[in-house]
Amino acid sequence: MAVGIHGSWKVPLGYFLITSINSTIQAQLLSTAFELLNEAGIEALSLTLDGHQTNLSTVKKLGCSLHPENIKHHFPHPVTGNPIYLFLDACHGLKLIRNQFCALQEIHIPGVGIAKWAHLASMNDYQKRHGLTAANKLSDRHVMFQQQKMKVCQFESVNNIIGCHLFKIWAYTCTHLTAEETGRQ
Repeated sequence: MAVGIHGSWKVPLGYFLITSINSTIQAQLLSTAFELLNEAGIEALSLTLDGHQTNLSTVKKLGCSLHPENIKHHFPHPVTGNPIYLFLDACHGLKLIRNQFCALQEIHIPGVGIAKWAHLASMNDYQKRHGLTAANKLSDRHVMFQQQKMKVCQFESVNNIIGCHLFKIWAYTCTHLTAEETGRQ
C-alpha cells in the first residue's frame, strides 16, 4: 500500500492471493512497485513491514542490514538511487513479543535475565486480591489477552512493567530466533 506524506491518501498496490512467498520474489515485487510509483511521479521514501523472517530476508536482498554490529536501515531506490528507509512496525513487533512471551512462558534476555509470564499473572492476582490499582495499570485483560490479540493497548501495561527490554527481545528475536527454537515448522 502506498500512503501519501503530504496528502491524505492511501492506494493498495496489489493483491496476491497466495499462502506464502519467498524473499527473492517479494524483493522483485517491491522493486517493481517502486519503479511503477516512480513512473507515476510518486517518490517512495520508506518501506514499513513487520518482523516476519521472509520480510527480514527481503530487506537484506534489497540492501539493508539488520545485524546489530552493522545496521544499515535504508536501501537504494531501483530507479533514482535515493535512499528508501526501512521501518519495522513497532506495534506489530510488540504484539508478536507479547504472544511469544505468553506462549513460551519465559524469555531469556541476554545481559539482563529471564522474564517470566507467571510473574505478570502473580502480580495481577496480588493486585486484585488486595484491591490495588498500581501505576502499571495491569489487569485481567492484559494477562488473558487471547480474545483481543490485535489490540496494542492490551500490551501497554505489560510493556510498562518489562520496560525497554522488550525492544532488546524483539531485536534479538528478529536476528537470532529460528523456527526450530520456537517449535514451529
